[in-house]
Amino acid sequence: LALAGLRPDMEFVYKPAQMFEERSQGPFHTVHEGVGVMSRFRIESTSALSLFLDRDDPSDYHQRLCLHTTILVPPQESDDDDDDDDDDASAQETTPKKLHFLTTHLSLSERARWKTLEQIGEYIKGLEGAVILTGDFNNPIGSNAHALDPTKILAKAGMRDAFLEAGYGGPGQRGLTFPSWGPTKRIDAVYTRGVAVSEFELLGSKSVECSPGLPSAGECCNRYNGLFASDHLFPVAHVSF
Repeated sequence: LALAGLRPDMEFVYKPAQMFEERSQGPFHTVHEGVGVMSRFRIESTSALSLFLDRDDPSDYHQRLCLHTTILVPPQESDDDDDDDDDDASAQETTPKKLHFLTTHLSLSERARWKTLEQIGEYIKGLEGAVILTGDFNNPIGSNAHALDPTKILAKAGMRDAFLEAGYGGPGQRGLTFPSWGPTKRIDAVYTRGVAVSEFELLGSKSVECSPGLPSAGECCNRYNGLFASDHLFPVAHVSF
């Protein structure tokens, strides 16, 4: 909601997923967590997919969601004002394109992640047209050393890793996203279907100085000498369709 206030020019959708008591990061406090989407284009519709939850699994005690928005993306303006296309082509050029944009935050339980990735993949199979899925998958992305790889499961729904689609992934190009102050894991990703990925980047690596006396908690940890926007870096894909 704070971000929405900073960008009143953008449309904003938020779905609460869970509320829990946090005792391991700083002073005791209640955490309200959910997933959201901000768009500078019109959000036509939204829905939330409730993901698998096993309350008997000690690592899967939080409800997780996959938020689905349908965004109307206006066509790019033509660079040729003298183009004499027929009426049908002109109408096509002025009709907004539909983009399915989804975001999620998966469980700390590997067993739950197996189930929810399959669940999300099946859901995406039922969508027509261009799809983008972003999220904190809490799981190594593209790692041969790990049995569960979101990329392999989501590939069954035609989804591709934007990091690789942009031409990265070679020696020294690991795309690590967590933690922000010294990334050692790639657990955040952008997956796409039906769009062209031209570039990929990671944002959020710069910190600002913590205010004096600010307690170490969450994204602000004094021993790392800085306040980060998040404990995760932000994967950003540049796409067109």
